Amino acid sequence: MFVHGYLRSLKTFNLAPGFERLMRLRVTPHDLDALILAAHQFEAEAQSAGSKIQVGLFAPIGSGANETGMVHMRLIAANASDLGAAHDTLYANPIEADSGYGKIMRMAEIVTDNLEVCEQLYSAK
Repeated sequence: MFVHGYLRSLKTFNLAPGFERLMRLRVTPHDLDALILAAHQFEAEAQSAGSKIQVGLFAPIGSGANETGMVHMRLIAANASDLGAAHDTLYANPIEADSGYGKIMRMAEIVTDNLEVCEQLYSAK
């Protein structure tokens, strides 16, 4: 039996699968706490600007050499329109260095960047 590992949530969020941008980020361990704070800041700034997104951060556990040192950052929206509008707002002006997204981009290297349609198939609740 081959197990791919699992993802451990590093930041609380409301599980509401939909349309997601998944970025695999290479982050040094000493930047992890600052990355989590920056993700909270980014989410609050995006929502204050009217974006309907959540930011999730996940650590791959037991996923092999390709995932070592990675953090998965998911920008989660109910649908493609909401996610697209959030990106329109994000990129409408230059990214400020002291913004949550600016801080994330300074301390992380984007390794992969994908769009995904997600759904929840089962819940133990």
